[in-house]
This record gives sequence, structure tokens and C-alpha cells, in this order.
Amino acid sequence: MEYITSGDSTEAKGWLKTFKIAEAEKRKIKNFILRFPGMTFYKRLCSEMDTAWMQSWGEIFMGVYNGLPGYHFSSMDGGKYSDEWEVKKYEEQYFTLEDAFYGIPEFPLACGVYEKIMLEDTPLLIIASCLNEMVFLAIKMEEREAEKTKYLQEDLGVYRFSYYDVKEAGESSLEGLLETTEVQLVFPSFYEMFNRVTKIRISDEIIEAKSIKCN
Repeated sequence: MEYITSGDSTEAKGWLKTFKIAEAEKRKIKNFILRFPGMTFYKRLCSEMDTAWMQSWGEIFMGVYNGLPGYHFSSMDGGKYSDEWEVKKYEEQYFTLEDAFYGIPEFPLACGVYEKIMLEDTPLLIIASCLNEMVFLAIKMEEREAEKTKYLQEDLGVYRFSYYDVKEAGESSLEGLLETTEVQLVFPSFYEMFNRVTKIRISDEIIEAKSIKCN
């Protein structure tokens, strides 16, 4: 079996039959596919680098395979915009999935000096970024074994934070720190993130989601 499999909307909907996830999560993926019927989608096999709960899925739906897509969301939980400027900035935010989601538990070095970001005592794994605003989406993880990182099974949420809120853990440290008040739970699950995509940007092209009757 290939590590990465791509397919059109019909093929992608067929994958749902074998995905080992809750039916509610399958419906979120299906909604995403139906909103962007002309795109090519892809999935990948889970590996030993993935979390225990990811490995139980067998395969992971990873979104659009065309180019390097940026995703814009209809809304994020916990977000409050106090003026028109903040609303405008949100409307211009597109998030790209990070290579960190492929099992590399390090903060993207291109974004700063930190190799790891800690939410108090919990490591964060970056899964998406909006680099023009230096805003990141992450999931919580924990280190259960030496030299190996596993994710928290009881918290599947996606969290949002700004790079500018990250503070140095100590002098000459490559570890950054965030306080609980500086992160927001924006999606209850990874697939809910896809369920809220309303626009996809590929290079200079913007693809608007088609209106559908949600399942």
C-alpha cells in the first residue's frame, strides 16, 4: 500500500468507508470534499511516528493535494475581534499545514529561534501556520518515552497562538514558553478544522467553497 494516496472527489469520498474514525468526523471530511469538488485530495498511512490515537485510525485524510494550499476558515472558537482592523486581518489569514504534522515535534526554525514550544508543562506540535501574521495552530502532546513523542489522547483539540506571545524559557534556551491565557482552543478536532474551510488559496488563485447541504 502506498504511503500517500491521491484522488478526485469521488475517490476521496470512497476512502471514508475504510477510515477508522467516528461517523461524525467522516461527515466533516465529506462536507469538505463536497465544498471543493474540483480539487485533488490525499490521504496518508499512519506510521510509528504518529500518536496512539492517530495510529488507531490507520489512515489520515490530509486535505487538498493541489500545489501548496492555504486554508481560510469560516470561524475559530474563542476568537474575539474588537475592531474592523482585526476582522480584516482575520479575513486575510490562510493557514498552511506544517511538515511538523508528519512527526517532527519541532517549532519551524524559519519562524524564529525556538526548537520547541511549551504550553506551561505541555509540549505543542505545530500543525499549521499563517506566516504573514506569525499565527500558528497546534495540538498538545506529551513525552512518555525517552527520545519519543506521543500526543495527549484525552485532548484532541486544535489550539491557536501568536509567535509574538512566545517567551524564552531561559537564557540561551531553544525552548519557548506560552501561558494558558495566550492560547485559544479554536477547533475541537483536526477534522473540524477542515469542516470550517470556506476558501483555499493556491498560488494567486482563490477557490471559494461551494454551498452544500451539510450532512
